[in-house]
Amino acid sequence: MKKILIILMLLVSFSGIAQKGMSKVFDGKTKIVFLGLDFTQARFIGQDDFKDTYKLKTYYLANWNILLEEEYQKYNLPMLSLNANNYLTETSDLILLNDEIEDIDFRVINGSYSITENDVKKSIKKYPLTQKEGIGVSLVVESFNSPLEKAVYWVTFINLNNGSLLYTERMEAKANGFGIRNFWAGSIVDIITQIKDSRYRVWKRKF
Repeated sequence: MKKILIILMLLVSFSGIAQKGMSKVFDGKTKIVFLGLDFTQARFIGQDDFKDTYKLKTYYLANWNILLEEEYQKYNLPMLSLNANNYLTETSDLILLNDEIEDIDFRVINGSYSITENDVKKSIKKYPLTQKEGIGVSLVVESFNSPLEKAVYWVTFINLNNGSLLYTERMEAKANGFGIRNFWAGSIVDIITQIKDSRYRVWKRKF
């Protein structure tokens, strides 16, 4: 019984710490860093549409993140979605992390696929986090589903000071655009819009 009580007390304590950390997202002062897309848990659904796995690994995984910096006004999630005044887009950590993916051929599949919050936690533990101040936001990719023309992301908030998870939420987004890079980048725009139009208010009330 004592062990159960201790575990419950720890869970309540961690929850309180996470809520306090998340509240800083909305204070208008805390630095918010958009870390980019984490593909370490991702699957690419639709083998006919992701045939060139070499280019997927050597070009697209990096360039989806590079695009966030090249066109940061369009993809500036902290400013556009979270009303941040102090913000930065810095994707180099996740570009390096994604570059370590070795089994890309096995990540292109047909059928369904999903991950859990525990999978997200495993991912963020591997982040190098060269940024040490403020709150980081990453989009942990669950899947790019070509037949359904949708992407599934876990929008994930991280305490950059210690790398701990503050909050993560699964969201689906519609892909749209010409060419593979822009088509899936369109889903990022959809996520930014969804957060701006609805989730921001929900999260602000919650935390």
